[in-house]
This record gives sequence, C-alpha cells and structure tokens, in this order.
Amino acid sequence: MNLFSRMIGGFLVFAVAVALAWLFVPALRFGPICAPAEAWAIDHGWIKVETADWGYLKLRSGEDGKTALRELERHGSTEQIRRTAVAVQLQYKGKGAMVDDPAAPSDFTDHETRFSELHLPDDAKALPGAATVPADFWSDWQYRAGCLMPPRGTHAQHTCTLRTLDLTGDGQTEVVAEHKITGDEGEYSKPVVRYAWQIYVRKAGAWIEGPSLHFCAADPATQDTTPPQTSAAVFSRLDDHERELNFFSDRMCDQTDNTAPDPHARFADLPGEATRMLRVPVLFPYRGYVPSELFTALRTGAISLQPTAGPISAPKPHATYAGLPPCFASHDILDCAAIVADLDGDGHDDVIIVSRESLPGPAGLHMATLMMNRHGHFQVVANRPVCMPDLYRAKIHVHPSAWHAVVFAGRPYLPDDGTDDCVTHVRM
Repeated sequence: MNLFSRMIGGFLVFAVAVALAWLFVPALRFGPICAPAEAWAIDHGWIKVETADWGYLKLRSGEDGKTALRELERHGSTEQIRRTAVAVQLQYKGKGAMVDDPAAPSDFTDHETRFSELHLPDDAKALPGAATVPADFWSDWQYRAGCLMPPRGTHAQHTCTLRTLDLTGDGQTEVVAEHKITGDEGEYSKPVVRYAWQIYVRKAGAWIEGPSLHFCAADPATQDTTPPQTSAAVFSRLDDHERELNFFSDRMCDQTDNTAPDPHARFADLPGEATRMLRVPVLFPYRGYVPSELFTALRTGAISLQPTAGPISAPKPHATYAGLPPCFASHDILDCAAIVADLDGDGHDDVIIVSRESLPGPAGLHMATLMMNRHGHFQVVANRPVCMPDLYRAKIHVHPSAWHAVVFAGRPYLPDDGTDDCVTHVRM
C-alpha cells in the first residue's frame, strides 16, 4: 500500500510538473491547452492585462492563440481586455502601423506585443453616426473598424465618422468608416483635406471588410472640402479578360503615369491629326469606329485637360496632370488604339486611347487615357497604366458597375476590385 501511494504521489507530482511546464515554459507550452488557459486567466483577472504574455498568444501558439485573441476581442469581460486584444492582433513593429496579415507574424518580436508598446483603438460606438449602424456590426468591428487606431504623426485635424449608405443599389446598407485628415502640406496655399473610406459589406449574415477608397481634390489650392458623397450617376465597368480597367480609382491621387513631358505637348497640332484618327484601330467594339464627335473635338480644340495634384503625401508635392495620350502628345497618333464605350450612361460615347508603347515594368502594361464626352466637348479625366498583355486580342466587356459612384471635389470614384495588375496572370 505504501508503495502504491508513493507511485500515485510520484505520478501526481509528474503530472503537475508537466502541467506547469506546459503553462509557464515557453518551449513546452502546448497551444490547444495553454492558449485557451492563458486567455481564460486574462479574462477572469488571474493575469493582469498589463503583464499578460500577449506575445505567446500572437506569435508562439499558432492558430489556437489567434482564436483565443479573437475570442477575447469579442467576448472579453472588460473593455480594456477587448481593446488590447485588437491592438495585439493589429500592431506591427511598434510604429503605429497596423496590419492583419497572416504573413506578418514572422516580423514580430515580444517587444512589439508588450502592453506598454501597444496603441489601443478607440471604440467605434462612440463615433458620430454610430447610432445608425446595425447592431450585428459591432461584434466584429467595434474596435477594429477603419481609422480607430491613432494616426501616424500629427495633423491639424483627425476625425472618424461612421456612415450607412446603400452603395450597391441592392436595398441593403453598407457601413462606411470615413477618415478625415486635414494637414499642412507646405507648398500648397491652404491645408490639404484628405478623406479615406473603408467600406464594410454584409455577406452570408456576417459583416466583412470590403474595398477602401482614398480621396483627393483635383487641385488642393481650390479644393472643395465637402465630404465625399454617393452620386446618382451610373457608371459602367470596363474590363479586359475579366481584369477591371478602373479609371475612377484612388490611385490617381498617388502617382503620375503620363509619359509625355508636358500636358499641352502637341496640343496645337490636334486639328491636323483629326483625319488620321480614321486609321486608329478600335479594340472595342470590334470593327467599330472612333466617334465622329471626337473628330470634331480634335478639329475645333474642344478638349480640356484636368490638372491633378500628387502625390500629396510626398515631402515636396509637385504638380501633375491629366494630359493628352502619349501617342498623341509625344509620339504618333497611329501608335494609338481606341476603346469606345458610354461609361457614364449619358448617351454619348466616351473614348479610351491606349498607347501601343509598352511601359517599363511588367510586360503588357500600356498607358491609357480616358476622354469623357460632355455633349461634344471631351474632358481628359485620367491617364493610367492598364494591364493588356495582348493589345490586339483584348477581350473587352462593358457592364454596369456593382458600386455607385462616389464624388469628391468634382472627381468620380469607383471601388477597385484590384485585378488590374500585371504581376498576376491574365484570367482567361
């Protein structure tokens, strides 16, 4: 009996030692048991939020730790626990930048998951407009909705507002986290106002993160500070091989893509080029023709250029422009191809001029210029590279966009599906 008791006692000591090792020795901690145990201890106050091993849950317990953090975010017993769980999941390298990327954990260290290094998010329920948001939105996005994290640097103004809008026209509302930043950009005559929208959509009974839009004024010196508004205008979506060619995306704010040195280069030569447009191949519609209105606009000079500003985030902003197509301005009009489609549904065909010249970078990247027809007057709206690897075998389709247009400072925007990227393969 004494031998049996000693065996039982020894086994219990061994079991306790193993359990303690699992719980407190990092190399031996067993995720399926230790991660829920750690989260339970935090939630019940056995371990203080300030001293909890958040690095273990985020970095060294695999999917079990991620699940435990998500549960603390959704069902934590205190607001501090819920906010901290979100901050731990999104914190990146302690610099205020936030990510939710499965590839990111390899870049983390325990230093970046310490409570003293975290930037805790605000509570979305306290934001203007929160009263209109559906109740089931909060379980996933109360602390991680867009612009809840502290902004980088200092700004003259930084605000976040929630809006509910029907952006798809299906009778269901979407939730928009609208971020407004007003800052001094140095060379401009007045502070630059920027907006960013993070859109959330309801699918299969759950709220998921949809596209984001970053708005900028065409000319910061005369910018319109009215917030972005949904438009009644109906825009059509244009794609090649199911790859969207979005001329209303926010990348127009970030870079200059025109290869011509001056927006007005060869502008005075356009009247003499009008008849040569008859020889420009039309990619869509097949065997189509360039609209006669474009010939008239070329002959009479009824073409206007829209100045753009960018990139406004650069230390020294510089003026850019929406200029003539490169094959008009600095090359040969016969190096152009055309796409003809009524993108804004006003009954007048718009024209996209695609230059045959391949741009530096991924193969198949060409400069394209959207020229929108305003009752016979053509407005150059945007110059941007498009991914068309086989220019003359393009499979172009036009169909209504799934999103309503959003207008800011006179410029229309459409959420981008992100497919216009030559890095990926063309989807046949």
